Amino acid sequence: MFAVQNAPMPELATQGLKLSPLALEGDSAKFDLTLGFLETDQGFAGELEYNTDLYEAATARRMLEQLQVLLEGIVSAPDRKVRELPLLSATERQQVLVDWNQTHTDFPRQQSIHHLFEQRALGHPEAIALEFGETQLSYGAAQPARQPTRPLPGLQGRALR
Repeated sequence: MFAVQNAPMPELATQGLKLSPLALEGDSAKFDLTLGFLETDQGFAGELEYNTDLYEAATARRMLEQLQVLLEGIVSAPDRKVRELPLLSATERQQVLVDWNQTHTDFPRQQSIHHLFEQRALGHPEAIALEFGETQLSYGAAQPARQPTRPLPGLQGRALR
């Protein structure tokens, strides 16, 4: 939920009674995630309330940092489209796009994938090759028995298109 409180909240006074708004401290979130802003004389004050069963403090902090980057982008380039504005800081951008993508590995390009699979299966037949839900299949079980290849009946001599 996103909420902005920009209606004035003046103190109320009646005969011998003065009422003023109080900030309430709650120990449980009303929604999974709530971002609220209150307009004050000094600008906006913000608060992020989140369900701790769903979000860790580090995740909430990162979302606020990304919001800050977005707001700074809006201020620095108000004519840009929202989709063109940054969400990641320079450090996060480096981490996501460069550091985490250091996935280069030497790959034997002279072999096809099914030959590599066969080598893995022969070398580690007990290792898990496939998983689906709770079902696991080892390389040994996934490796079909080697049989001489022969054409399917009825296809011999026909061109496949």
